[in-house]
Amino acid sequence: MKVFKYVGCFLLILFNINILAMIPERPVLEEISVSYFSDINVRVKWSQQDADNIRGFIIYRWDQIIGYDSVGFVGIPQLRIWDDPNAPSGSERCIYRISTLYGEVFGETFETPMSDERFQSILLNQNIDYDPCKLENTLQWTEYQIDGQVDSYRVWVRTDQSVGVQVLDVPITELTVVDSVSTWGNTSHRTKIYSYTHSGIEPDRVYTYYVEAITDTSPTYTGRSNTVSKNAPAYLQPQPPHITRVTVDEADYVWIFYETTTTDLILSEGINLNRYVEPPAIDSHYILDFPPTENRINDTELNTQTTSYYYNLELIDNCSNPVAESNLHRTILLEGDIDAGFIVSLNWNEYKGWPVMEQKLYRKQAGDSILLVTFSPGVTDYLDDISALPNREARFEYYLVAEGDDPGIQTSRSNTLKIQPDFEPFMPNAFNPNGVNNIFKPIISFYNTDGYLFQIYDRWGAVVWETADPTEGWDGKNANGELFPVGTFVFLLKYTSSAGLESTKQGTVTLVY
Repeated sequence: MKVFKYVGCFLLILFNINILAMIPERPVLEEISVSYFSDINVRVKWSQQDADNIRGFIIYRWDQIIGYDSVGFVGIPQLRIWDDPNAPSGSERCIYRISTLYGEVFGETFETPMSDERFQSILLNQNIDYDPCKLENTLQWTEYQIDGQVDSYRVWVRTDQSVGVQVLDVPITELTVVDSVSTWGNTSHRTKIYSYTHSGIEPDRVYTYYVEAITDTSPTYTGRSNTVSKNAPAYLQPQPPHITRVTVDEADYVWIFYETTTTDLILSEGINLNRYVEPPAIDSHYILDFPPTENRINDTELNTQTTSYYYNLELIDNCSNPVAESNLHRTILLEGDIDAGFIVSLNWNEYKGWPVMEQKLYRKQAGDSILLVTFSPGVTDYLDDISALPNREARFEYYLVAEGDDPGIQTSRSNTLKIQPDFEPFMPNAFNPNGVNNIFKPIISFYNTDGYLFQIYDRWGAVVWETADPTEGWDGKNANGELFPVGTFVFLLKYTSSAGLESTKQGTVTLVY
């Protein structure tokens, strides 16, 4: 009996030694990829050296709470592929390990150690950042290989209005690492998160993406991510502001009146005013307060006596792009002069911005304005004969008003043109303070007070009398009210012509008794 006992133990030892001698190598992961067909299942591929004692494979998936958990079994020894139907591939990375079951057909079954953590599924972030201003989609995904180097990634793009797909090969060097996360609970091992920006997005389309990793092992070993779609709507642009009129006020400043809507202001981040002298070159660009408190703008940094100005407005949309009114509005510049026969020649440019229906020319004298004449559209000059006026030597002012279809809104006033006949002042060469003409002053029936100065000097060059009032003259007295003795004095007269030119006249006058 003891002989049989020892023989049995010997055979059992030999059997165990034989089983241990036939332990298969651990399986090697070759690919972890989200299924092309379901976009949910994760396909796991591995390699395993064939052996007669292989009975199957156990697939483990990492769980954040319990660690590696058995999620599948392959009972066909020749099969090296398995789809995980319950993989959360759209919300987290799926990390797998494989073990091999081996043993005799009717004997005990053993399990090899699990494979190394070589790959993980690529998680393409569900939140694609769409920039409607730059027309770009920014994608983020987790790296594929846990241990090893991926040469590049391939981004597959499909739109709802295209046939086929667009394939974008992106080297690792062109990707931006924006973050990292721990891998299989090991805080010392970090998985990179890549960012890639897809430019040239066409608005009002739905873009669908998935990402493939191209490993350095072989081009055939790839890993595919989940699929994510993103709607790329066109951003709403405001309508350009509408200028209703530009007009010159009595101070020769320009007012710009305009209309816009609350919706357009919501779709904007600013409003600008452009001024032109010779379009399209911008003469001045004004960044206005935003949001505006009133629908009018006063332009004071200009000269409406010499220049006609064009204006348009632009809203700056929420993408910082200008949305400008294409229609320019132009102020009216009224110009003119007077000849020796008291004929005033007037000319002007027609208002631009809306069709002019009527033009009215006004003449102003001594504070009173009268409607001089009404013109049809297209008339841009007029001759005004003032020779018969009793006060023809006084200063005249002219301005033109253009009206459109709606005179309550479409009204524009020109600059105020000042016309004053120029006469050479006559200066007597002598006067008697005790005589009939006892005041020495320029002989002229009108005066322009702008820049007027009349001075009397003695023979030593001292000022003995002066005035800035054209109505005043010298009575031959000094500052104490005493008459000067007979003698010759020098006068200096400064005045401004109607054209704005400063003139100076000087000479001598003899004081006689």
